[in-house]
Amino acid sequence: MLTETEATEVWNILTEVCDATNDYGFIHAQSTSHCPQWRFQGSLGFGGKFYQSHSVRPDGTFGILWHVSCYHEDLTDERQKTIILANSRLWDLQVEYGADEI
Repeated sequence: MLTETEATEVWNILTEVCDATNDYGFIHAQSTSHCPQWRFQGSLGFGGKFYQSHSVRPDGTFGILWHVSCYHEDLTDERQKTIILANSRLWDLQVEYGADEI
């Protein structure tokens, strides 16, 4: 679960980088319950999602990773660039907060 501050900053990244449009309570949902994925759509299409999942992280460790993705069949070069930028910013934010729990 994210803190309200973390959820707000994650949402800011999703709106700034991915043109997220489907907030419908993202900050509340992420900060009050275990919410491992959230469909936000935006520039990543209908399958644009934010995840909190166990994965290999950019530093090579295994643990919780905040990241975005889209449906494989909807992936374009432009969307790949968006995903890389968003995931880089999400990782920096996650490191800043020392967040390693769902």
